[in-house]
Amino acid sequence: MIDVPHTLNLIASTDFKQARIKNIFFLKLYDTALSKCQALWNLCARSPKACETYLQITGKSPTSPCATRWNSYYNTMQDLLAVQNHLNEAMKILKLPPLKENKFHFLREYVQSQYIAEDIQSLQVEEHTYYGCLLPDFYRIQHVIENPQNKKSEILQPSARCNRIKLR
Repeated sequence: MIDVPHTLNLIASTDFKQARIKNIFFLKLYDTALSKCQALWNLCARSPKACETYLQITGKSPTSPCATRWNSYYNTMQDLLAVQNHLNEAMKILKLPPLKENKFHFLREYVQSQYIAEDIQSLQVEEHTYYGCLLPDFYRIQHVIENPQNKKSEILQPSARCNRIKLR
């Protein structure tokens, strides 16, 4: 049987990154938003003082993505959005460039991929994954992508995302 969590991760990450190359607006938005987030994650990972400052301002410990965890980017983006009201204040004190509203909008759209992250999470705990479990998940993902709640998605066109699911 195929490694389903790995395949879903490829749809959510690799295909997502490939799609950004085709759209210059998306490429710039993706790169600037993630570079600002990465600067924050790096600083907090390397400096206990920065980590403590972040905690004091936002009320939440900083998290950073991990290359070996399927959902880590999704989880860290969710954490940033949870402290959105205090995030720019923390970044200013840490001498990092703040996130503008369009970057927060990008993060919110990125987190809309939660249906894939949730399926990855549920499939990772499954001891025996059968097609009877997978097909409903794949159809649900395809339905959510084709019928997004936010029809004006600026990140990826639904057809591009569905084609990647069908291809894999």
